[in-house]
Amino acid sequence: MTKADMLYVIEKEIREIKENIASGFLRLGMIFKMSKEKEIYKIEHDTFPSYVAQFGFSYSSVRSWIHIYELYVLKLKRTQDELQAATWGQLQVINPVVESNPEEWIGKAIALSRGDLINEVRKAQGKPEMEPAKATPDPPSIKSYEEYVATSPCCVCSSTPIEKAHFPRVKNFAEKPWYYIPLCHDCHINNLHQYGITHFLVLNRNKIFQFFYNAIEALGGKNE
Repeated sequence: MTKADMLYVIEKEIREIKENIASGFLRLGMIFKMSKEKEIYKIEHDTFPSYVAQFGFSYSSVRSWIHIYELYVLKLKRTQDELQAATWGQLQVINPVVESNPEEWIGKAIALSRGDLINEVRKAQGKPEMEPAKATPDPPSIKSYEEYVATSPCCVCSSTPIEKAHFPRVKNFAEKPWYYIPLCHDCHINNLHQYGITHFLVLNRNKIFQFFYNAIEALGGKNE
């Protein structure tokens, strides 16, 4: 098979897997690793990042998939069946500690929420746990969406303190106070920025939607 034939097959598979990244990220990691190492992408692109961009993926996401594939499949000899119950975000959280006891940490990645998993990793690293989440403010005390964001815990893992994260990540939209959501620093940088807006929503859509529903209820129709 020529490199051109391989490129065609690879791109076809990537576009198919793109429809269900949650269960296909390990396969994507393997495919992109092979394409990069064998320089198959150079048939049509000068750089690997430009090749990645044509599929609508952020380069940081692809690097994460490649690293997870190298660590969990190649180094730790884990199968996709063993890992498919965990999200790539959960596996990324345990990257620094998983080699100490792969079976135990992968089990935790599957069973625990992101916030609890982060605390388990921090504990293993000798770091203090994240501050517990603050209770959601009572609706009557909230006068604006901006205030609601500022007084809410992280809408992904419920930790505090939070940062106002641009959402969606478009500069002109960020000028308006309602184009923000509350995220802790870890979820802001290692979740939203790492994955990009599309894949961030794939991983966290239910939590994001629930935050907006709660905000609407708390504001009672206000849009200041």
